[in-house]
Amino acid sequence: MRYIVGLCSMVLLIASIVMAGVVYSQAPINNWILICSDPDEGYGANIKAVYYLVSGNMIYFKVVYYREFDNLTDIDTGIFFDVDLNPGTGYNVDQYPGANTSVGAEYVIVIGNEALQLNGVPAAVWHYIDSTTWNVTGGVPADYYHIPVPGKVAIVGFSLDKFPGLQKRVRIVTSEVYSNWDWCPDKGNIVINLDLVVGGAISSDTTALVYREYL
Repeated sequence: MRYIVGLCSMVLLIASIVMAGVVYSQAPINNWILICSDPDEGYGANIKAVYYLVSGNMIYFKVVYYREFDNLTDIDTGIFFDVDLNPGTGYNVDQYPGANTSVGAEYVIVIGNEALQLNGVPAAVWHYIDSTTWNVTGGVPADYYHIPVPGKVAIVGFSLDKFPGLQKRVRIVTSEVYSNWDWCPDKGNIVINLDLVVGGAISSDTTALVYREYL
């Protein structure tokens, strides 16, 4: 079971991407902010921690895993965004196995196999159509990738205009399908509190607050 169940591959995997990983564009700054950490449940690569940072008009995410993945097809990670803080709107994340999040996601960043299969890139962002459907064929490629293989780290970056409606406070929850639906956090969600500046860009020198919402 994946983020899209029973949907056949729409594109061919590019062998050089799958085997060699991706290093694309310029590296971002390194003052990462921890979103959540997670224990090792013993399946697949398994999520260890998720971080983010903002720089100019870009937002970056770093997912760290407990075990190496040999190819990009070995991971299928989703970072879900609830931009209006309303679990009753967006895609109902709690329909996925093991999910207990209270998140209605307007967007999901997909890293790994499904992004390769459905969008032909290592990472893409999907927008929701309704509470049970993602617009997978309209996936927007990441503006930045750094996913060397074999490896334990995936870094992706997107310009903020990829997320229309982005607000000062955003609920975040992360899942890894091939780790027996590992969730970070295991229960609830994380709210990142961002200072928005004129034009909708997130300033790189503002303070971001992170806190956990328990169910």
